[in-house]
Amino acid sequence: MHPLSRSRLEQGSLCCLLLLGCIVGVWLSLRQMLPEVLQTALLRQQLFPWLLLEMAGFLLCSGLAGFSAVGQPVACAALFLHGMWFGWSILQQMTTHAVRVLLWLMPYGIGASFLLLLAARETLWLSNLFFCYAFHRQWEENMPHCRRLYLVRYAVILGLFSGLSLLCLGLQKLQALWMTLVWWKNRGSGSREPARTGY
Repeated sequence: MHPLSRSRLEQGSLCCLLLLGCIVGVWLSLRQMLPEVLQTALLRQQLFPWLLLEMAGFLLCSGLAGFSAVGQPVACAALFLHGMWFGWSILQQMTTHAVRVLLWLMPYGIGASFLLLLAARETLWLSNLFFCYAFHRQWEENMPHCRRLYLVRYAVILGLFSGLSLLCLGLQKLQALWMTLVWWKNRGSGSREPARTGY
């Protein structure tokens, strides 16, 4: 198979895996099979720390899996589970009428999914090189360069993830500030309204 066609097939498979995870997450949310601890976090609007912890864990697992000859399933599993969690979160916010959370949740979810796709692609690339050496004894002479390139690319992905997290955290704070201002405005309007007395 042509390398370009193989790369496109690999990227398409990873996108389908992510989409499948989203569909499964939506289905589990509709069946109310969300773990109780996650339901509590969602209802208390403590979603953002969970999202950061989930994404950081998946990036770490996927990054370490790249140095293993059999690390491909780990990267695929991280992508699928991330899709499940994203589908869970989106539908849960819609069903609890917390649609305003989608102001920062949608950009974060789409950006994090894109970064995890890039991370999974890099993991498969390096893991396949180790696989070729472990089972076919075909050691690449530029393997040290490949490892350095892998680390540099992962550092860029982590940097982009940090920037995305800060951006969405800022959107979350602005949203909370806006809601507070609206509440104070409504409260002030209510207090200035003259009391109605009937005669």
